[in-house]
Amino acid sequence: MIADPIEALVASIERDEGILKSNTVGVYRQELDAIISHLARELPEPARAQCEAMRRINDALERRRGRPDEPRTSSKKVKDGTPQEVDEIFRYIAKRAVIERDAGTIVMALAIYYFPRVGCRPVEWMGATVEGRTVRIENAKRRVDDPPTWREITLRDVPNQAIEVAPQFIKRLEEAVARYTSFEAWRRAASELLARVCARVGVRRLCLYAFRDVAIATWKAAGLSPWEIAVLAGHWSTKTATRHYASEKHGHPLEVARANQAAIIALQQKAQQNRPGDTDATEVPPRHDRGPDEDALIEDLPRPVLPPSPERETISFAPYIEDIDRKVDQGMGSRGGIRRRPDGGGQKPGHHPAVTGVPASPKLYR
Repeated sequence: MIADPIEALVASIERDEGILKSNTVGVYRQELDAIISHLARELPEPARAQCEAMRRINDALERRRGRPDEPRTSSKKVKDGTPQEVDEIFRYIAKRAVIERDAGTIVMALAIYYFPRVGCRPVEWMGATVEGRTVRIENAKRRVDDPPTWREITLRDVPNQAIEVAPQFIKRLEEAVARYTSFEAWRRAASELLARVCARVGVRRLCLYAFRDVAIATWKAAGLSPWEIAVLAGHWSTKTATRHYASEKHGHPLEVARANQAAIIALQQKAQQNRPGDTDATEVPPRHDRGPDEDALIEDLPRPVLPPSPERETISFAPYIEDIDRKVDQGMGSRGGIRRRPDGGGQKPGHHPAVTGVPASPKLYR
């Protein structure tokens, strides 16, 4: 057991010489202050201990403030996925789903259809419900002491068939996640699959969270107000979508989701109560949408509603990943081959050999 955990934590911060971006310094300072406050509660003079520890931490963080030589993981993420890239990914996985009839592949194809249209965080699909044309979602981010909150996203323009299939997608996604030890385990497997597909079709690597960027950019391009976008995205502030997500020029020609008008008004009123006279201010969330991990989100909502399976975590996607490798290398004969280019990359963008039962040009976009 560490004799003085506060001293150990502060010393580790002081020893680290890595350069941090300015906004990262702010995030670290906020999180470390909360940790130190917790650790100091049992000390004789907690306020004094916290003040001294934070003085040293602030000095150490200020020394590290600067511009990193190498882009960090979050800086490398694709936030501006193009319609062509998403279409290439969707059509490839949809064709594999038709051929393989694999549940995990079907879930991924549907995810890539719904994620850019609904725009919620991937974990928020767990426990979501569909009522008419409205998807009801529990917010994944809230303060520790706050009760659960829900938001409604209305898909008034998507085809009727997509509305009918949505409840089944949610059910199948929960079943897929239940085969893993946690949502994060499923997300990692899905991200690996998505990375391999991106390589095969010759597009930039998109992560699951990139489709949320697509949705928010599309809402901006459609002219939705910052308040409505904040409600749809589950943000506390209208500034979050502006600072951390793709701009309107990266919007896609998709059906545009809409928010509940009463929820928009409620968010505006809450902002004015927090800072009278500032009509564009709301609470600053305790967590940030884009963290250091691959999909830039600390996802701590809902475990699957279905009981976890005793099977290994790799069972759902591993066979499909192996099958992609095998069939891309060997071709698929008369059923419509997708062969690797001589340079080792994926097929040329826009080239999709016909596969029985799959439209030659799926109507993913208008």
